Amino acid sequence: NNLFCHALPPERLGARHFSLESFRNAILQPDKKPEDDMPVEFSLVVILSKDPYERNIIDDKKSNIRILLGKKLRGFGQGFYNCFGGKLEKTNDEYNNPARGAIREVREETGIHVPLSQMEKSYVGQIHFTFEDWKDNRAMKMHLFCVFVNLLEDGDVINEQQCNETDTLPIHSSQIRGCDEIEPKWFQNAYDIPLHQMFADDTVWLTMLLKHYDTSMQQPMRQKLMFDAWFHFHPGGA
Repeated sequence: NNLFCHALPPERLGARHFSLESFRNAILQPDKKPEDDMPVEFSLVVILSKDPYERNIIDDKKSNIRILLGKKLRGFGQGFYNCFGGKLEKTNDEYNNPARGAIREVREETGIHVPLSQMEKSYVGQIHFTFEDWKDNRAMKMHLFCVFVNLLEDGDVINEQQCNETDTLPIHSSQIRGCDEIEPKWFQNAYDIPLHQMFADDTVWLTMLLKHYDTSMQQPMRQKLMFDAWFHFHPGGA
C-alpha cells in the first residue's frame, strides 16, 4: 500500500489470516449462538472512471483511474468518506437480487442511474464484517459492485449503441448530485484518496481493487477482481 499516501499503518489494521478457518478460530466467542451470526445485508458500490488523458505509461505517483467517494454529512461515520450503498430492503426483491438495492442507493446518493444488467455484471464479490461487541453490533454482509462510468460534458450526446457494446456507463457530469446525507466528490488520483478519513478495512480491500484496475487499464481486456473478504472489528474500531 505504499502507493497510497494516506493508507493506515499496519498496527491499525490488526492481524492478517491466510485462511477462513484461521480467521474464524481467532474470533471464536463461545457464548454466541449460530443465529447471532446472521448478518444484516448491504450493497456497496465502487464508482470509477478512466483518466481522460489515457496515459500509456503507469506513473507510480498517479493512477490511471479516478474514483467517486461520498462524504458522510450526518449520522454514523459522519465526516468519513466511503463508497456508495446501504441496507437491502425486502421490497423490490433486493435480498434475492442485491443489484437492485445497489441501483437504488447509487441513484439516491449520487443521482446516477445504473441499468440493472450493468449493475449485475459489475458484481465483484462479498465483504463480511463481524464485531467483538456482537451484542450491540450485528454482523454485516456487503454485496460489492464496481461500476465504470465515462464522464461527458453537458452538451455531449450519449450514443445508445455504444452503451450496449461496452461495460462503461456514459453519464453527464451534471447528473452527479448528493443528498442530505452524502456529498459526492471525485478524486482524480485514486492513490490520493483520504484513507485516513475512511474505515480501516478500506486500506486493505479498496487499495487492492484500485491498484488492480489501475494496472489492468493498460491491458486490452480489463480483468475482474473478485472478493470474499472477512474483517473483524474490536469495540470502537473504525
